[in-house]
Amino acid sequence: MASWWQPHRGSPAATAAIVTLVAAGAALVYALLPPRPLRDRLQGPQPDEVTQIDNDIYEGESGFWDDAEDAPLRLVNAARIPYFASIWEREVQPVQGEERRYLDVGCGGGVATEELAKLSFIDHIVGLDPAKGAIRHAQQRVKQLNLNGKLSYVTGSAFSLPFPSNHFNGVVSSDVIEHLEDVSAALAEVYRVLKPGGIFVFDTINRTAYSWLTTILLAQRLLRYIPEDAHDWRLYVTPQEMRHGLEKAGFEVGDERSEWSGMGPSLYAPHRVLRRLLAEKKGRASLFGPWGQSRWNKQASYLGWARKPLEKADKPE
Repeated sequence: MASWWQPHRGSPAATAAIVTLVAAGAALVYALLPPRPLRDRLQGPQPDEVTQIDNDIYEGESGFWDDAEDAPLRLVNAARIPYFASIWEREVQPVQGEERRYLDVGCGGGVATEELAKLSFIDHIVGLDPAKGAIRHAQQRVKQLNLNGKLSYVTGSAFSLPFPSNHFNGVVSSDVIEHLEDVSAALAEVYRVLKPGGIFVFDTINRTAYSWLTTILLAQRLLRYIPEDAHDWRLYVTPQEMRHGLEKAGFEVGDERSEWSGMGPSLYAPHRVLRRLLAEKKGRASLFGPWGQSRWNKQASYLGWARKPLEKADKPE
């Protein structure tokens, strides 16, 4: 007697199609997942851990260092410059009569440095970067902005700062820490060159699923808003890692929940995006406006600060 039910047997072509779809879906999910984090972010990758980041893109003297006000790097100034200025003005206590000296470690083409140089409480700020092309571009703008005597640039490494100990009232490192492999070594150098009581301010990128989606998949790979391999997600630094690194270097760190801040770009309204895209020919820059601070959302870029204790001075050189 024949069975009243028999299992359906699909054709080989249908089976192959299903397998292909499942495999493609699995491959897509795998491609969207972030890679395995480094075992020790503060010390950097171990011999068996290879990073994919191209820091040579900063060597160019033009193009990347776009001077237009709506250039990607300059839009970030709307969030970071007010934060750095407010922390320095509130926390730095210079000795009366002494020059108030500041340092920008990893200044690139001077996008943030030149804005900081305009602050009234800064007597002189030095921008340092290993990229010679970026430094040449920054130096060309000093005279254009009438900042001679208040702003200067040098080439050098964050791991061996060419300055004496206890020299600067404040140090800034903006959009740099996520490019450094040995964060601990760089923080030790910042600590060394700061005067006792000096203030270190910074911004960097948190290592989260959100930052993988927005800064790598979206901004870097899909929109090409930033150059390919400009960032490696594994080199991003969580606030907890940053706090640990700062304390290990000797810094005093306050409550990052209230004293540190997230930041991110604003998005233009759809009608303005269309106008900027079609009429103003802004291309990829059509989507994003000036950055703003977000006190509680530190899932991607975030700002912070720390102090070199007053009682701990390094031996002057």
